[in-house]
Amino acid sequence: MVTTLLLKQLTIFFIYMAAGFMMVKLGILKGEDSKVLSLLCIYVLLPCAILKSYQAEYTPELRDGFMLAMGAAVTAQLVLMAVTYGISGICHLDATEKASIMYPNSANLILPLVAGVLGDHYMIYASAYSCVQGIFIWTHCTSMMKGSRDMNWKKVFLNINLITVVVGIIMFFGQIHLPKLALDTLGGFSAALGPISMIVIGMLLYNVDWKNIFQNVRVHLVVALKMVILPLGAAVIFKCTPIRTLAEDGEMILLVTLFAIMAPSATLITQLAQINDRDERYAAAINAMTTVVCIVSMPLLTMWYMK
Repeated sequence: MVTTLLLKQLTIFFIYMAAGFMMVKLGILKGEDSKVLSLLCIYVLLPCAILKSYQAEYTPELRDGFMLAMGAAVTAQLVLMAVTYGISGICHLDATEKASIMYPNSANLILPLVAGVLGDHYMIYASAYSCVQGIFIWTHCTSMMKGSRDMNWKKVFLNINLITVVVGIIMFFGQIHLPKLALDTLGGFSAALGPISMIVIGMLLYNVDWKNIFQNVRVHLVVALKMVILPLGAAVIFKCTPIRTLAEDGEMILLVTLFAIMAPSATLITQLAQINDRDERYAAAINAMTTVVCIVSMPLLTMWYMK
C-alpha cells in the first residue's frame, strides 16, 4: 500500500517537473527564473510547512516518535559522512561528489512527499531530518565546498528554516496552538511546496546536457553510491535491528528517515558549486541523474523495507 502511494506521488511530482521543463522549452519562462521560485520555496513555503507540522497534539507517543526521528536523523547523517569519507580515497571522490552523496534533498522533496504518502501527521518526523541536515549543510558542507574550515555561524543560526524548527518545537512541547485562520494559511502555503519545488527542478533539468551525463562514468558511480548502496545499507539496519521498537509506530517513523536517505542529491549542492568556483554543471548532472533514478529506486527499496 505504502509503495503504491509512493509511486503515485512520485509520478505526480514528475508531472510537475515536466510542466517546469515544458515552460522553459516553450519560452513561457526562462531557466534563470527558477531562482525566484527557489527563493519562494526556501523563505516562505518551506518554513510554513515546517511550522504546520509542529501544530500536532502533544502525546507521549508523538514525543517518543519525534525523539526517535531526531536520533535516527543524527545517526544517519553521521554514518553517511563516515562512509563517504571512508570510500573517498578508494573512489577518488572530490568535494562535489562527496557533498552530493552525503546530503539528500530532504526538505523540498521529502516534506511534501511524506505528506502525500503517509499524511500530514508524519511531517513532524520529516522536519526532524531537515533540521539535523540544515545544521550540517550550513557548517560542514559549505566549508567543504569552499575548501576551508571556516564556518559561517551567522548563516547557521539565522537560517529561517532552522529558526522555524526551533519555534515549532517550542510550540509543540508548550502546546501553543495557532488559530484556525493561521493554520489554514500555513496549510495553503504547505500544499504549494511540492508542486513549485518540482517545477523548479524541471526548469533546471532543461539546461542539462543528458548526452554528457550518460557518457560520464563518474556520474554513474556517484548515483550508484547515493541512490542504491547507501540507502540499501540504511534499509537493512532499520529493518533488521531493534531500533524500530524504540517508539510506537517506529517502523513508519524510520521509513520517513529512509525516505530522506533515498532522496536525490540536494539542489543546494549545485548552488554551492557555482558560488565556490567548482563545476556547477557536473553538480547539476549528478542532481539530475539522482532525481530521475529515484522514481525507480525509492519504490523498490520501500517495498523491500515494508515486507
